[in-house]
Amino acid sequence: MDEERPGCGTCRGGDELMAGTILVALTATKAPWSTNFREYCREHTTDLSVEVIVNVRSLLHPAHRQYDVLVVDDMMRLVGAADVAAAHDRQVHVLGLTDPTQGLGRRFLEDLRVDQIATASLAPSELADLVRSVGPRNAHAGPAQRPVLLRPRPGTPRRQGSLTTFTPVSGGTGLSETLVAVGEILACQRRGVLVVEADEVSPVLASRLRRAPGTGLPWALARAQHDRPVYPEGLTGGRDDGIAPLGSFDVICGISAPGGPLPVNPVELTALLEQALEIYEHVLVDTGPWLTRAPQTGRDRLNAARPALALARQALVFARATPDGATQLVEWRSAAHDNGLQVPISAVLGRAAGKYERSHLAHMLEVNTNWPHTFARVHFLPEDARVAKARWNADLVTGGRWWRSVQAIARAMTEPLPEAVAPPVAAVRPLFGAPAGAAQ
Repeated sequence: MDEERPGCGTCRGGDELMAGTILVALTATKAPWSTNFREYCREHTTDLSVEVIVNVRSLLHPAHRQYDVLVVDDMMRLVGAADVAAAHDRQVHVLGLTDPTQGLGRRFLEDLRVDQIATASLAPSELADLVRSVGPRNAHAGPAQRPVLLRPRPGTPRRQGSLTTFTPVSGGTGLSETLVAVGEILACQRRGVLVVEADEVSPVLASRLRRAPGTGLPWALARAQHDRPVYPEGLTGGRDDGIAPLGSFDVICGISAPGGPLPVNPVELTALLEQALEIYEHVLVDTGPWLTRAPQTGRDRLNAARPALALARQALVFARATPDGATQLVEWRSAAHDNGLQVPISAVLGRAAGKYERSHLAHMLEVNTNWPHTFARVHFLPEDARVAKARWNADLVTGGRWWRSVQAIARAMTEPLPEAVAPPVAAVRPLFGAPAGAAQ
């Protein structure tokens, strides 16, 4: 933060600025251009005051500083079109920087409707000149002269994303691949997506998505513990060997610990997820195993799932497409009811065979769960050689039967939640026509 550097007499309280000072806000990012630009302004300029902000919606607060320029990039999905519109409502010039090699592309910034697009490879001095060309627009305006808020008004609730949990009741169901595929599908739809691997018992996403193993969930939880912003510093970044990461979404990967899974503090995980829901449109959480009749065997298997399910809009439960898997789903659904879980729950049966097996398993789930404690939807993921091939080649699946089934899951996640269906009404009189029969 460069709020009190020499030559600039401003502070968040709203003190007077030097004549000609331009207030610049940078959205939080891990890209090197941000650090280089801030260092350049601190050492070589007196007319630029630079700050880093995490939540663009804070611009709407009446007492917040009135920035002249907002700089965003296409490497982080912390800004949406509504955030840019909010900045425009306060007459803030929005400058977008694109990285052709690691960013989401120029089209992403165009969809945000930024005012100007430049490359992130600009030298700090060139970026400073670009900012100066905008000029001080709002920094010296008095309270009565500041633009009137047209769209969101003070008191507007913060953006609230949708959290979906991915919970297994048995292994080998394809949960991790489905989680990655759903995140990629939603991200390609220009949605802000965060994937959180809270299953510290068997984390796999760091290697699957080619991310740095040194940072992950423990690092993000440590920031939440000390009341520091989790995003974007808590995200799992790319590796240092130059290998490009997979996935168009942001991710917090689990980390394997030599002494076994690390315990997760539910309070810290709740704070992490609540911050994510204010930034991202979709938060997808791999909770690891949770509700079973047997005693829990992992320290983290209970702590990570409860806060995620408490914030969830819906839950996906994965099992093998076998009679044993269907039985485990029924037991999980019953345990969820006993624990007071009220969100819609969808069953996902992985590695499904033909239509007969699917029909039989769906019938088992239907007859063994009573209304209203049934599954909202039942999905089947077929066997597909493309999945194993994609894992072998360190690539993502983008076609085939399995991919189409995952697309159906993604569509169901973004649709309105199914309304409660009326319970079946039994014809009581034909069953108990006589008083004696009724008594019996």
